[in-house]
Amino acid sequence: MVEGSSGTFYKGTQIFYVPRGFESWLPNQNDEQQNSSREIIRWGGYTPEPDTTCGGSIFNHDHVYFVHPITKQRLLIASYWGAGLRIVDVSEPPVLADPLGISWPPEVGRWLGCPSADEGWYGPDGGGHANMTPEEWLDAEQGNDNIHYAVPYDHLVCNGISEYVPQAEWPSECGSGPGDATHGANWRHYTIIAPEYGSNPGHTGFLWTIDTTDPTRPFLVSKWRLPGEGTLANGSKHPQHYIPGGYIYSPHNGDTGTNGHVYWTHYHAGNWVTDHGRIWEEIVWENGVPEPDRGFQAIEELAPTHTIGYYLPSGPYWIDDPTTTLGYDMADCWASCMIPFDWGLQYDPRGFMFVSEMVSGVYVVQFDEDFDPRYNYPALWTIEEDD
Repeated sequence: MVEGSSGTFYKGTQIFYVPRGFESWLPNQNDEQQNSSREIIRWGGYTPEPDTTCGGSIFNHDHVYFVHPITKQRLLIASYWGAGLRIVDVSEPPVLADPLGISWPPEVGRWLGCPSADEGWYGPDGGGHANMTPEEWLDAEQGNDNIHYAVPYDHLVCNGISEYVPQAEWPSECGSGPGDATHGANWRHYTIIAPEYGSNPGHTGFLWTIDTTDPTRPFLVSKWRLPGEGTLANGSKHPQHYIPGGYIYSPHNGDTGTNGHVYWTHYHAGNWVTDHGRIWEEIVWENGVPEPDRGFQAIEELAPTHTIGYYLPSGPYWIDDPTTTLGYDMADCWASCMIPFDWGLQYDPRGFMFVSEMVSGVYVVQFDEDFDPRYNYPALWTIEEDD
């Protein structure tokens, strides 16, 4: 790829060095020295190799940074549209900047539905894909392609719990924790990825659950779509919901809660909460026992992702007709002609999620089941004092 017409090669993902510490703000520096000491410098870059994309579009979209709970690597979870999920290691920045991304940061893992190499984990017999052809993987009408957002858990899960749950409540399959010699392998790490479609006559898109316990060997373990079926213009039923132009059910952005819960916005379809916490226990393995070293090839039937519930903002309740009243003119009515139009959310460990509804504002939704006891902040006032 070429940056503009300059002929300078660049990477889709760019890593910058940002000065920190008092040395960049010393008062005795002149203007030139201050500008130099505060300069944000491109330190590295990454983009998928074209021969690893099954011919898919290399469209650099959302990235999420996290520290892997097992390997302790500092990783970027990068969504690359047709090029799928990319896992990039930014743990050890080089001493000298590598602005063209010649060797840093390295890709350590990836997932697409099709084989993206001739051999090994990503080859036809490897576990790092879903045995799709390139044509199938790049077919949006089957719910594929267009990977737009990915979010990793910041913790491990085991049979519906996390390490945040008191150990006395752990199922026996979880042993004494991830380090348990017998049961440690039952503690898994997942990354959830999803596409985005502006319109789609066949599908709304899957939420894919990728096992990233070993970030160098990711594999598919579950997938989920909006429940129910659609009705076509002629009144006939469609196997799943779909997205006619301008009325969007597509996944957009998501977040993880505790114990395997995941939150995702679906534009006009509102906000959905799903449970991925028992996936490892509910996979049907070909040989009757887990074989993560074989990945997808060892799985006879993917585990289900369970639907917990949903929330549909309807506009301020004190406005008689909020859709009309708040019908801002956005040229093509892409968003404003209908409430809800939910495109972002954030999980709050105190048992809430904050939902961004494009037309009517931010909603605070309470969900006690995902209360994290580590964040039991006491109120700073009481009703009696307020009175």
